[in-house]
Amino acid sequence: MKKVLFCFLFSLLFLFRSVDASVLLMIEAEGVVDGFVGENIASKTVLLSLSDEDYYFEIDDYEEISDWFDNMPEGLEAYVARHDDQHVLVSFEGTPLETSEELISVNVPDGYIIDSNSEDSIGDLHNTPDEKARYEIKVREPYAEYERSSIVSGTVGEVLTPQRVYVQLYHTTCEASMMDHEFPSYNGLLPKVVEIRPDNVIVIEYTGVPEKEDDSLIHTILLDEDLKCHQDLIVKDREDVRFDIGKKEVPVIIPPSVKQSHEIPVTGIE
Repeated sequence: MKKVLFCFLFSLLFLFRSVDASVLLMIEAEGVVDGFVGENIASKTVLLSLSDEDYYFEIDDYEEISDWFDNMPEGLEAYVARHDDQHVLVSFEGTPLETSEELISVNVPDGYIIDSNSEDSIGDLHNTPDEKARYEIKVREPYAEYERSSIVSGTVGEVLTPQRVYVQLYHTTCEASMMDHEFPSYNGLLPKVVEIRPDNVIVIEYTGVPEKEDDSLIHTILLDEDLKCHQDLIVKDREDVRFDIGKKEVPVIIPPSVKQSHEIPVTGIE
């Protein structure tokens, strides 16, 4: 009878520890996995810890454990950087494909945490998510700037030789086809997209007949409603991206000089 009672009490104790096992798994210190969507992140580490020395991790260094992290952003992978009995240093690597500001949720599957008394696995083990351990995967703010110096020069009233301006996009692409997109005319000039380079450079060509003198900076706006660039992009001005439209020079006609005769006095000695 005493033996049966002892076994029953031991079973209750084991059951209690299993049910309460979530308190055993913690993330030590601050663990922030941060980066930007579409950009490879340098290794970010988080330290998992078991608070009870009666349990230990049964795992190998460099083993992939991505399935431990049920809310990890798509595109990331998790590996064991190193470990001891009570700690696993997790390394997060890869290129995130989505944003996330969630707390890190850990679910260690059956077979990885062992009870040193029984040498049996304690089953699945979850952490209690904590503010200090989280994902911070964001989208970089898109912007655009001129790739190089460009001077659109010409003469008022004369057909402009086609000239090009180059706009570099950063952290965004335009979903609509930009080829042949025409921007609003300006001073008799007709800017139009003539090329989209693989490195995300938009080539805008100016043609037309200038109507007046102009030496202003070239201002370019990519409207989301037209080009679907995810937001309106105002290209940052540059002093060396400007117009140089001068007036037509009228040649000065100098009439032929009129020869004037002059009497030259003659002096002599008589």
